[in-house]
Amino acid sequence: ADESKNSRSFVYSMDDHEEVEDVFRDVKVKWYSSVKTIPTPSNDGRSSSDERRFYTLTCNKRHREMVQTTYVEHVLREGREIGLRNRERKLYTNN
Repeated sequence: ADESKNSRSFVYSMDDHEEVEDVFRDVKVKWYSSVKTIPTPSNDGRSSSDERRFYTLTCNKRHREMVQTTYVEHVLREGREIGLRNRERKLYTNN
């Protein structure tokens, strides 16, 4: 966890290939963070690559619909609310 700039709260992140379990309405879900290296062509003859980072969300098949709708909406809503609470406020004055 890192302390966010000018805030008393923390910003949490996942390392590559880390797994985190969550429980929502008595349903266990797992988040996996992954990174995939993709080779990209280069004009100068050297090889280069890009890293694509992504999360995989898994759950029991019988809870799939609830997770895809209700849980994902919940996670997005909570993320937006946290972002709003932690944003840096700017104060403007008229001179």
